[in-house]
Order: sequence, then structure tokens, then C-alpha cells
Amino acid sequence: MKNSLFNVLAAVAVCILSYCSNDSIDNSNGNTQEKTIIPDSQGSDKQALIIGKNLLNSFSKITTRTGEKYDYPEYYGGAYINKDKHFVILIKGDTSLYKNDLIRRTKSSDILIEPCKFSYEELQTTIEQLRAFYLNEANRSIINATTMRKFSLDVEKNRITIELEEFTKEKELLFRRTIMDSPFFIFKKNKGVPVLEVARKK
Repeated sequence: MKNSLFNVLAAVAVCILSYCSNDSIDNSNGNTQEKTIIPDSQGSDKQALIIGKNLLNSFSKITTRTGEKYDYPEYYGGAYINKDKHFVILIKGDTSLYKNDLIRRTKSSDILIEPCKFSYEELQTTIEQLRAFYLNEANRSIINATTMRKFSLDVEKNRITIELEEFTKEKELLFRRTIMDSPFFIFKKNKGVPVLEVARKK
């Protein structure tokens, strides 16, 4: 699921709005850039956004070689605002064990808790690994062979989406064999999404 073409401000926006946005790289036009999906604040419920902000602020930060990052709990699978404008938090493991902690973190009982398979940290780590592979020019021929055009973290599905220009089983297997294999991945056909997109969360 980030070369000089990266926009630092976009990276900050992704970090701040990670509870309701996707983090991805798009290569539809042969360029490498970070794609930032900004939530539609007018269409989103104000209370849900406040809950999300409280949740994000409840996470501590740690310092790494590349700077500061959020230290997400192992049980945390991500969060998003659903179509009914409810704030949904994904939990890896027994959801009942963490309800009180999440109420404390969000300062609200008006939250939905759903189970998931993978932690947000696991998904983020894999996104970073994919990004490092992608940005290494030595890997360009492999990337082109797989026809990978974009990869992104889909918080709602608790998966990483890999978009291929040639969406075939052979190309998927080639990707898994030469780039990375993971149970996190779902594959789909790339539709040439613009590099910079402003859209609401599905």
C-alpha cells in the first residue's frame, strides 16, 4: 500500500485523514505520485469526523528512521465512515474486548465495531514495502511485466488492492511470484484513474 515526485503535503494529508481515506500509488500514465483521496466534508456527518479525529489523536507516535508515525494498537484494523455516515472501526480479534477502549479513545459510544482479519499496521507495512519496490528503478522491468498500474489500501475491505492493466490470472501469478505474495491482496483491472483524485469514501 509511498522519488521526488511525491507531494509532501499530500503525504501529511494521508496521515491525518487515514481513518477515512485511501493511500495508493498510481502508475496509469507512467508517473509515480501519491494519490490522496480527500473526504467530502460536506457530505460526511460532522459528528463522525469528530469521532475520527478523537480516535486518531488517541494514538501515540513513535520516531522511526523516516520520521514520526502513529503507533496503532495491534487489534486496530482501520476505520471509515460508511454510507449511513456512521463511524466504523475494524477490529482484529474479539471485538467485545476492545469496545470500552474504543469508546474512551473516540469519546463517543456512537460507533460501529466490525471484525476484520488484518491489522492496520500489517497493511501499512506491506504498502510501504510495495512502495519501496516500486520506487526502485531496478525493478521497472518487473513492474512493467506484471502491468501493475496502481496499488492502494482499501480500509473498508481490509485489503490492499492491486490494479493491473492486463487483468489475467497469469499476470496475477507473475506479480505474486516476482514482486510479493500476500493474503492481503485483491486484484482488479486498472481503469486509468487520474493520479490526483478528490472523491468521497465509498
